This record gives sequence, structure tokens and C-alpha cells, in this order.
Amino acid sequence: MNVEWPMLSFDFVADNLGSQRTRFPMTVYAAGGTQAESREKNKIILMKMHQLHRTKHDDGSGSDSDDSQEGEDDPDDDAELQHVSVPHHGAVNRLRIMPQQPGIMATWADTGKVHVWDLNAPLHALAGPTAPATTHECEPIFTNSQHKDEGYAMDWSKIVAGQLATGDVKHSILRCKHVEGAFSVDGGAYKGHTSSVEDIQWSPTEAEVMASCSADQTIKIWDCRKREGAALSVKAATNDVNVITWNAKVPYLLASGDEDGHFRVWDLRSFKSGQPVADFAWHAEAITSIEWCPDQPSVIAASARDHQVTLWDMSLERDAEAEAQMAAEGIPVPEIPAQLLFIHQGQTDIKEIHWHPQCPGVLGSTAADSFNIFKTINS
Repeated sequence: MNVEWPMLSFDFVADNLGSQRTRFPMTVYAAGGTQAESREKNKIILMKMHQLHRTKHDDGSGSDSDDSQEGEDDPDDDAELQHVSVPHHGAVNRLRIMPQQPGIMATWADTGKVHVWDLNAPLHALAGPTAPATTHECEPIFTNSQHKDEGYAMDWSKIVAGQLATGDVKHSILRCKHVEGAFSVDGGAYKGHTSSVEDIQWSPTEAEVMASCSADQTIKIWDCRKREGAALSVKAATNDVNVITWNAKVPYLLASGDEDGHFRVWDLRSFKSGQPVADFAWHAEAITSIEWCPDQPSVIAASARDHQVTLWDMSLERDAEAEAQMAAEGIPVPEIPAQLLFIHQGQTDIKEIHWHPQCPGVLGSTAADSFNIFKTINS
């Protein structure tokens, strides 16, 4: 899908169509924020993508080589997009949807403000039988103006509904809570980083624990009851640590991606050692996004400025015996890491990736020139 303006950030919207959906054609909902040429042209875009089919291949036999069931998938139907735009003052640095209420979403604006939006009305219109209006005018239901500059780090707690953490380029982290029907900033800043806070992830199992990464080359684990200094901190790279992801199925695993193109997997049980349990340097440029698969806890996806999205399975290992046999027979041993499952290309300057929470193996990626949604055969 080509885009009018680049979307630096997006998120899939959970829907009422059921979980573990595998039948084609598929329907998915997503929300993205634009980076327009001027602040007044920016918007949040709510999208309904439907009639999404699997790729058809001609095997030369005159019939589809695909095994779709009758009535399940028609190759002659084109995918369709419906969308609603919500005006947004300033470019959207990051957009995240509240897990407990998909109609509530937060945006980090380049104006230095964090906004919370109630977009249930346009989402319900998108889900309706008739095409909705293309523009929905509304104002944020809450704005956090206490950051001193813009930022990118943002995450909703999956345990405490309405708990939002945001980090800015002035190395401060703030927490907002939803109490007695309204959002408010909860206390002062969490201080410990010495450079821009690049990403934040709430623990999937502990309500008062979050992780952050920074251009100061560290990953920090915070006890949110204490604002001065993190509970744990490690130097995680020799350059900026751009992104982190916390494994929801295996909560002692955290992964990070840095400016040098490395992504690393950390075991929090041995975090103090400062040594990752895995370190991959496949990407030639900075890692821009990373996310564990919600259905397969050993699978992770990463994107980078080298215009690649890669899928990895941490459960796979090299077969030393087979490689030795190949070498003995004069067969070249591949230099591809054993854990690398798939490489997706075709987009320029990929910004962010996400797994769909209800459609196993479906992955979305947003880039400077386009938005892709795909599902590999091995996912």
C-alpha cells in the first residue's frame, strides 16, 4: 500500500472478528501516524484492510497451485482499503494502542506533547456495513505537556489498564495513569539515563516493572516505585540502543536492537553479567524495530535501515555434524545464521514492524514509501 505521507509508527487494532484467524481472505484493522511536510497536515489514519488473499502462483498446469478451499479465497478479488483520518497537530513520532481498550490510543507528537485519544466512534464506523466519512474531527481526551522536548519511547502496560510510560530526548521518563475516569501524570520523572530514551517496554508479568533503552548505550530495568535510578542497568551496545522488546510468553527474555545493526537477546536471570545469550549482526545498518512473536515465543522479527525485515527462530541451532559432512564433500557451508527464517524486502527505509495479535504469523511493516502486510509460509 502506497502512502500519502510516511508513517513512522503504527499499531494493529484488536477487533471482534475472533482470535487465531487463519482463513482467507483476511480482514485487519490498523492505526498509523503521519510525518507530513508541515505540522498542520498531519493526521492519525485508521485503516480497515480486507479481502486480503494469499499469493497465487502459476505452476504451469493451468490451475492454482494453492490449496485454498472452495469459497475461501478468490484470486480475482482485489484487496480493499477503507480509512478514516483524524487531524493531528504535529508529526506522530510514535503511536500505541491500549491493549485493554483498542479504541484508546496514545501518540507522541514532535511538538513535545503526548496525547491520548478516544477513537472508538470512527473505528466502529469503519467496522460498519457502509463506508464511513473520510475525516473524523476530535480532540485528545488527555495531553501530557510535562515533557521538556519530543520523544519516541512509549508503551501501555498490559497488566494495569490505562498505565502509560513515555520517554523523551532529554532522558526523562514519565508515567500516566487512568484514575477515577481521567488520565493524569503520576508524579515526577524517572531519572537515570544520560541521553535520549529511545524505547520503553512494560513487564508482561509485573505491574511496577518496566524496561527502557537509550542513546547512552544502556538498557535499564525500573522498579516504578523508585524514581531516582534504575534497579538494574547494563551497557548493551557500543552505540545507541534503539529498540527493545519483552517476550510475553517467556518473561525473562528481552531483546534489543542498536545503531550498529546488532540485535541481542538478554536473559534477565543473568542480566547483571552484561552478556547477552545471543548476538546477531546480520543487518548492515541500524535496527529500527524489533518484536517477539505473540504466538511462537522463540520467533522474533527485526527491521533495519538496510531495507530488510528479518524473521528469526531462537530455538534453531547449527548442525555441526552436517556442516562437517558438507565440508568433507566439498560442499560450501552457507554463511546464513541457522536461526534466520526469512528476509522480506521491497520497502525503502523501514520504520516499524508489528505482529498481528489475532492472525498468527501476520506481520505489518511501515516504511518511508509504503505499508506492507504479509505472512510467510513458515510462520
